[in-house]
Amino acid sequence: MAEKSVAGQQSIGGAFRTAILYLLSSNLLLLNPLLLIQDLFQMAGSVAALLRLRRQPPMPQTSALTVEYRLPFQGRWVIGRGGTTPAHSHSWFLVNQRFAYDFVKVDCHGTLQRERPQRLTDYFAYGEDILAPAHGVVLQVRDGIRDAPWPGSGWLDIFTRDIRGNFVLIQHAKSEYSLLAHLAPKSVVVRPGERVRQGQRVASCGNSGLSTQPHLHFQLQDRPSFAFCLSLPIAFRHYMTNRHGDTSRFLERGIEVEPVEAPAHQVPNLALQPTAGRNETVV
Repeated sequence: MAEKSVAGQQSIGGAFRTAILYLLSSNLLLLNPLLLIQDLFQMAGSVAALLRLRRQPPMPQTSALTVEYRLPFQGRWVIGRGGTTPAHSHSWFLVNQRFAYDFVKVDCHGTLQRERPQRLTDYFAYGEDILAPAHGVVLQVRDGIRDAPWPGSGWLDIFTRDIRGNFVLIQHAKSEYSLLAHLAPKSVVVRPGERVRQGQRVASCGNSGLSTQPHLHFQLQDRPSFAFCLSLPIAFRHYMTNRHGDTSRFLERGIEVEPVEAPAHQVPNLALQPTAGRNETVV
């Protein structure tokens, strides 16, 4: 789930140092038993999920979602990682994150941060409102995990307690759950069991968990369990893109997107009760 800097934002020397620190901290993560267990569960969960669907995970051609989703933010953002092909996928071989997206906020010039960033607030994504992508019921939240130190250096927080950092999990339909992760500490404003409306603020973008710079990790999944779910291909609605004439329903790495308001009659109002998983706040 760690988001590497988008190409073109660093010098060659800076990119080399970032890569070295990223590789070093990635290996040191094995010394953190909480993350090691989470990684093992993810790998086991991917195998179990494939067996559950007889090795036929969801694909864009067969995707049939029951809810219409909007992008979970306002303003202009770029996809740092994510797509529907092995070349662009967030994590192709981990089917529980295969169709996830890492979103990073940019300015009108496509820049991710102020010149020579040193603080989290130097990144345009940090502190931005994160919104519910559709009506639903909050199933689980986690808050209180610190932001990873030294943003932009490539160094991962080897002491973090959760890969996702702070997160919100929302149930939108029987087998449709959205996960919004790497949220800023103490920014979550919703609680388990609370009904949320599409576009409602649920937290702020942060740098918690396995994150190298402030960004939003978003995925749609078929079960509430992060380890034992299948991520689902999602075609967002009502947005503008920097790729004129692009007729693809699905987004991919490098595309800049900006949401536009959906007509009210096109936003379904679902009255849901959580149907699976634990209803809890984790601190």
